[in-house]
Amino acid sequence: MSHIKTIFFIIAISSCMRVEAQMPLTKGLKDSIVTSSLKLIDEYYFFGTDARKINQHVKDRQKEGAYASITEFEKFIKTLAEDIQFVNHDKHLNFIFTPKEYVPVMKNRTYMELINPKMLNGGISEIKVLPGNIGYINVEGFGMVDSTVMAGVFSFLKNSSALIIDLRKNGGGMLSNILSSYLLPSGNIHLNTIFWRGQTDSIYTLDVDSNLRYQQKPVYLLTSSHTFSSAEEFAYDLKNLNRAKTVGETTGGGANPGGTFNVLKFSDGSSLELFVPTGKVENPISKTNWEGKGVGPDIACPAVDALRVAQKSILEQLIIASKDSELKKIYKDILDNHLSK
Repeated sequence: MSHIKTIFFIIAISSCMRVEAQMPLTKGLKDSIVTSSLKLIDEYYFFGTDARKINQHVKDRQKEGAYASITEFEKFIKTLAEDIQFVNHDKHLNFIFTPKEYVPVMKNRTYMELINPKMLNGGISEIKVLPGNIGYINVEGFGMVDSTVMAGVFSFLKNSSALIIDLRKNGGGMLSNILSSYLLPSGNIHLNTIFWRGQTDSIYTLDVDSNLRYQQKPVYLLTSSHTFSSAEEFAYDLKNLNRAKTVGETTGGGANPGGTFNVLKFSDGSSLELFVPTGKVENPISKTNWEGKGVGPDIACPAVDALRVAQKSILEQLIIASKDSELKKIYKDILDNHLSK
């Protein structure tokens, strides 16, 4: 089975670490978590040389007594995650705790919807039209998207003059190619290639309703330092295809795809998982990715100002491009009286 059918890029979060009060954080429990985690990294981590270095570094830290005095579960997991990430700063190597109350409903909801409500509705939390006929989509995560949802989004926004896609709170999720498909021409455009051990998957745009493709209009992406994983992939793909401008801050720098593996199941039904990158992604144009570097903005500004800055840039473009003198006045009024600092 293709790896693509499992989790592609997961949001790097850790749910509240709640365990039963009677479950003491003993040396045995800590040792068990360390041993299980290192075994998973050694077995599944795509970058074998780094896996061996991580293994040695964590064992050295363990021998130094780095975990001996820690009595809080959440602090222990945070410390262990920092040590695991120390060697190559792979932010995808991270823990996810599933509280016991999630377990009974796991069959009815996707895993990512459970660990992060941002995944609901495919991650789309808001669509609207801003002054100046500028479309706006707030995508807080890339969840599983029903094709009718995305079609509805672009049916609503197809007559806008430009589009802003807000990724500032987007920590990643699933593949982003369905959204890219509405912004690019038809023809199954190659977005990226994922190299797994013994398998390669190429990701392309999809066939969508040609009447809803958002073509020949400006597209701006808002980014922050919290923009991560597949949200970065989305921005990186569109930047390399010269289809969008990014506004805001350099993104988090996590490119490696993979999946979750069980570290330990607790007696109360809760469980601790470790997300392990099992592959490497490569853009067909740059022949590299954004790992460790992030995606830099075309227009740099604090993330909190990114929406206003993008609106101003778009309106300036529309003033130049428009041949309608009345529209020019409207755009200029918005620019001068509503968006000035």
